[in-house]
Order: sequence, then structure tokens, then C-alpha cells
Amino acid sequence: MTRLLVSVRSAAEAQIALDCGVDLIDVKEPNRGALGAADPAVWRDVLGVVAGRVPVSCALGELEASTSANAAAIPIGVRYAKVGLAGAADQPDWESAWRDRVDHRPAGCDVVAVVYADATTARAPAPGRILAAAIEHSCAAILVDTYDKSAGDVFTHWPAAELAAFLSRASASGLLTVVGGGLTWNSLGTALELSADYLAVRGLACGAGRTSGLDAASCRRLAARVREIREFSERR
Repeated sequence: MTRLLVSVRSAAEAQIALDCGVDLIDVKEPNRGALGAADPAVWRDVLGVVAGRVPVSCALGELEASTSANAAAIPIGVRYAKVGLAGAADQPDWESAWRDRVDHRPAGCDVVAVVYADATTARAPAPGRILAAAIEHSCAAILVDTYDKSAGDVFTHWPAAELAAFLSRASASGLLTVVGGGLTWNSLGTALELSADYLAVRGLACGAGRTSGLDAASCRRLAARVREIREFSERR
């Protein structure tokens, strides 16, 4: 059953997400990019509000701008961490640099590999290359996202049938699968049909786009819509 991940930028937003029945809370700062890192104090505040009720993940920014200190600052209790690979296609040693960024994470925190559907725009490695690296380095999950949030959702860049095949390969290799990338109300149903482990959303849970604040009414509508589509699919 596909579960719902919502990205938050503060403890107050985390409380809204919890109240709406979200299954996993991701911490990022949307004003800093697709995988913008929030300040460590925000990570700690969110963990305090969540209090172990659902898993918590955090974004550490893009590889070319992050350091191993980012991972070292992750507090114990964060379940997953991810580093974006925008610009990494230009770095022959990106895998080594990527491992260096995440190897300093605390015990109990697993790595999520990130694939950008708009890899050309992001100058990111090809999805198949990242999947191979995720398997080799024992990542726990793989996230399919978009780098340029103004250029359409994930299906603008990756046809649903091809994305489904990619996710199937990842799942068969033991990875949790997560699909985000600017999902819209119209594409939620298509995303759920992929049978990923999680849908990753922020914009739909906000009142006026991903860089605005999380909105309780929008978040409740999102959670209800995901349940409705999922239940309809299960009855078919």
C-alpha cells in the first residue's frame, strides 16, 4: 500500500502533517532548492514534535554544495537522509564524494538515493547509474524527484510506463521506492498506480505553492484524496 510523505520546514508544519495522518515526515527548506537543507535546529524541533510516531527524513542539499558536516549534524532519531545529485554528472568521482557526504550520518539513519527525472536539466547522473550505485552501497530507498519545479511534474519528464519499470527494478533489488516531483491533483492517481512505497508531496499540502506554508485544509484534502484513490484502486 502506497503511503504518504509530506515535506515540512518547521515543527509547526510537522504538527499539521501529523494531525492529517501523514505516514512519513521529511524536513527540507524549499527556498533552498528541490532538496534544500533545513537548519539542524529545525531537524531537532521536528523530531521533538513527532516523538517517534512516524519516521522522519531530512534533505542535505545538493552534492556540490553540501559537506560531510551536514550529515554529521543530523540528530539521532532521523530515519533517512538524502543528498541531491544535481551537477554530479560533471564530476567523474561523484560516487566517492556522495559516499563521503553520507558516511558521517548517525547510527540508525539510512541513505536515500535521489534520481532526478529531469536529469539533463539538473546535470545529474542517469537514473540507471544511480540505481546501480544505490544497490552497491546498500541504500535503503530511492527517490524519484524533479529538480526544476517550474518545468512540470515527474510525468512531464518520465512516461509513467517507463517509470513503473524503473521502480519495479528498484523494488526487486530491495529498495523502498518514493515518487515525488511536483505531483498535481491531476497526476496523483497516475502516481498511485505506480505502487511505490511512498508518494512525496509538498506543494499540494501548501496554501499557495511549495515555498508557502503548509496549510491544514490543503494537507487534509491531500491525505483524503490519497486514501480515496487508494481505496478505489483496491476495490477494482
